[in-house]
Order: sequence, then structure tokens, then C-alpha cells
Amino acid sequence: MCDDRAQDNVHNYSGTSVSGKPEWYVWFLAILWPFLGVGFVWLDWSVDRSFSSTIPFIGHASLVFASACVGAYTLLAARSAGHQVIFPEVKQKPYGVLVVADSRFDPFIASIILRMGCAVASLGLATALTLGSSGSDRRSVTLAFSVAFFAVGIIFLVQAVRLWILRHACQQYPGDIELSPEGIRQRYGNCIVCVSWRNIEGWRGASETSLGEFRDLWDALSGREVYYSASHEPQVFSSIHRQRFKLILNPVSDVYAIHALLDAAQENPDWARELFRSHDRAERVLNILTASGCEDALYEAHSWGVGEYDSEDGCNGLREGV
Repeated sequence: MCDDRAQDNVHNYSGTSVSGKPEWYVWFLAILWPFLGVGFVWLDWSVDRSFSSTIPFIGHASLVFASACVGAYTLLAARSAGHQVIFPEVKQKPYGVLVVADSRFDPFIASIILRMGCAVASLGLATALTLGSSGSDRRSVTLAFSVAFFAVGIIFLVQAVRLWILRHACQQYPGDIELSPEGIRQRYGNCIVCVSWRNIEGWRGASETSLGEFRDLWDALSGREVYYSASHEPQVFSSIHRQRFKLILNPVSDVYAIHALLDAAQENPDWARELFRSHDRAERVLNILTASGCEDALYEAHSWGVGEYDSEDGCNGLREGV
């Protein structure tokens, strides 16, 4: 179940998803930030047209670029935060069912652009202060500020590169969820979750980042590492350990519907084994995931014999946990 299978998400995603539609105030802020950057440069240039101020041309250019990046971040963050899968892509596999993730979900590009803008602004100001300084006393003060801006710029640049590497990994492995009679497996970027239904102890909450990444948190009791990096094999413990793992749900399906499916499966492992071995398992899973809301998804699961389950507690708990 935990073997790394070849990803078949290189094809065009056949599901249906939508990005967030920015509100009017988001558009206003996205336009306002570049306007403020250009306005500041114009004001500074109008004071000293010779460009002999403490902020020469390179400083002006870096500030305009940074303000444009902040505007782009505002717009892209709103689109990412509102990403939603309307109709998931579900495939029947020999081991069970594969719910394909939408690789177009990109919660990283906005943060990368913002950090690149901050890096350019910091490095540009450091260069401008160095070039614009004159006199020994003045140079010693500006040198201190230049070093500080340069250090901040390097930090932002390193963060941008780190996020770019993480984004590349998540585009290769966008979070397909494999559902089998034994359990669940997901690889999102360089992180792998692989756990048996019987080892899942229960749901422990949910969180959503400002860029729309929905994280479903669960506890498991297992003698084997259930949440680990793809760079190494899962660790085997000498005894049973309580572990917490997270699943990224919104690139895959409606978060409430797939949470309802996972909750029902871990509450009823025998039902999960029957579901993911049935000849029409892909169709049955698709019917659950396309139900409108958590309660309807659980009702659909009940229709396939999941048994008694307190849908009100499960669904309300998820909504309160976000």
C-alpha cells in the first residue's frame, strides 16, 4: 500500500475546478499598491530631478517593482484561496480508487512573487544607499543601513527559492489520494501519508491557510511512521506510537465531501474494505464526492451500507475546526 507508484497525473486534468473570484476591494488593493509605488517615485523625483537624492534610479526601480509584486500577490492570493474542485476525477485502479488532484492549484506562486518583490526592494535600497552616500560620517551610517537591507534581501531571496523548489515538487506530486481496502495514501510534494484505516484513531481538527491550502488533521496509532518525507523510508518503531498526520484535501475534491468519506471509512474499516474492492468502486466514490455538502456525502455513504454514523457531529466538527 505504501509503495511509491508512478504518478499518472501528467495528463490534462479531466475534473472541473474553479479559482477564486476576487472581490472589488481585492482589485482595488491590487491596483493601489503599484499606484503608490509609482507615486512615491514621482514625488521623490519631483523634489530632486537630478537623481542626486539618497535614493537614485536603482532604488526607484526596485520600489516600483516591489509595489507591483505586492499588487500581484493580493490578486493571486485571492484566486488561490478560493480554489474549489466542483467535479473530481476518480479513477478505478487494481489496488482501489485514485482521486486525482488538480495540479493547477498553486498556493505558492503568490508567496514567491511577494518575497521576490521584498528581496528586490531590500537589495535595491541597499545598493542605492551605498551609491548615494558621500562623506566619511555619512558613509558609516549608510553602510550600516545598507548591510541591514542587504541581509534582509538575502533572507527573502532564500525564502523565495525554497518556496519555488517546494512548488516544483507539489506540481509533480499535487496530492493524488489513493484509497484502498487497506488504507489511504497521499503524496503532496515531498511529504507522504500512508496509513491503514484500522490505525487511524480519529479526527483532530482542520486548518486553512490564507492561500487556500486546506489541511485535515488526524491521529493514528501505528508501529510504523505514517507521515514522512519522500527522501527516506518510513521509520519502524519498536512499539505503537501515537502520530499526527495531515491530508491536503482541496486540490482533490470538495473538502467536506471527501472528509465525510474518510471519516466514514476510518469509523467502519470493514465497509471501507468492501467499498474499495467492489467492481463499481470508482462510481460509488464519485457519487459520494459529488454530493452537495458533508451531510449529503454521509447520506450517500449510508446508502452503500456504512451503518450508523453521527453525521451532525462529524460535519459540524469539521466546520468549527476551520
